[in-house]
Amino acid sequence: MQLELQTDMANGSVQPENVRVANRLSLLRSVLESEEFSRADAAHWTQLSVPTVTSIFQEFSELGIIQSVGFSTNRGGRPAEVFQPRRDARQVLAADLSGRVAEAGKLDLCGELLSLEAGPVISPSTAKAVLEWLCDLVSLSDDRLHYIAIAAPGVIDSSTGRVRLAPSLGWDDFPLASVLEEKTGLRVVIENDVNALTLAQLDLRDADSVRHLIYLLVTSGGIGAGIVVNRELYRGSRAAAGEVGFSLLGLQDQPQKIEFGTAGPLEAALVKEVCAALDAQGRLSVNSPAAERSFERFLAGIQFLVHNLACALDPDLFLIDWSPDEEGVLAREIGKRWLGPDPIRVEAVRRSSGSALKGVSRLALDAIAAEIALGSRSP
Repeated sequence: MQLELQTDMANGSVQPENVRVANRLSLLRSVLESEEFSRADAAHWTQLSVPTVTSIFQEFSELGIIQSVGFSTNRGGRPAEVFQPRRDARQVLAADLSGRVAEAGKLDLCGELLSLEAGPVISPSTAKAVLEWLCDLVSLSDDRLHYIAIAAPGVIDSSTGRVRLAPSLGWDDFPLASVLEEKTGLRVVIENDVNALTLAQLDLRDADSVRHLIYLLVTSGGIGAGIVVNRELYRGSRAAAGEVGFSLLGLQDQPQKIEFGTAGPLEAALVKEVCAALDAQGRLSVNSPAAERSFERFLAGIQFLVHNLACALDPDLFLIDWSPDEEGVLAREIGKRWLGPDPIRVEAVRRSSGSALKGVSRLALDAIAAEIALGSRSP
């Protein structure tokens, strides 16, 4: 989570209230990542004074985020009170609506998945059932549940909570966040499914080595990208950044108009090619001349896309997620054939069940951490 400190423009000093927020946030992160700690431990980790830690610990205890578990005499000197985090004191219900079947799970303050369950089949005719299923999950939860986080396919405006277009669910300019907030009384965040998967991958990468990342997802339904600039998602002015399936292939035979909800020129051409390179089980197989030719055409198109994106955005890392490619052949070949003046890291990744849940939950967990750091005392 990014909580930027505002400075006094006249002298560059950090304002006292912002120092307080930064201290609380630093301490919150430290204790949630630890199994057991004393006030002195926390002061050492954060470079805060013991009285400051004591004051903040009192507030964290009242919020139920930490709990005292007794005293320790193993540290020398006077017995020290020992605390443990209560990571499940705040929970997020995350849902992924991008697959064939809806998926949902609860996550704790550290983003650990506490539960996972399947929901209705995704289709325009089941969109209402999906919403009812989510509301039922909320009704069966206790007061530790604070947010709902939704990863949805299509063009998503996360700033307004609206689904601009999701054909698989039959939603067109649908106010998903406000509908769920009214039905459940909980706050709701929504994000594009590829962006959610991108956030999940970003959390796995060290901030010192990966600050700019592109995640390319190739499926039987299309091609999309998630873009991270300086560890933050880049969504664009109309929340459509990463819709790379609508890229043009060249200068000839271009469509007269491109509409969201239809296959883009790039994805229409490449998905058709790749189908011929898959075996009966849907895995990459180039054991025939025809399949090899199809794969080469597919590879050339993806290489074209990767090259242009990398030239425009200069990422530290380019990830390619294509589930039929169990051996990572596509990413490896693109890396070998890279034409740019500087080498680029291209790696294959395979998303797993719950990946989108973990990614989209990060948005809600960041909001919860901000509320705690700001001193919110909501139960």
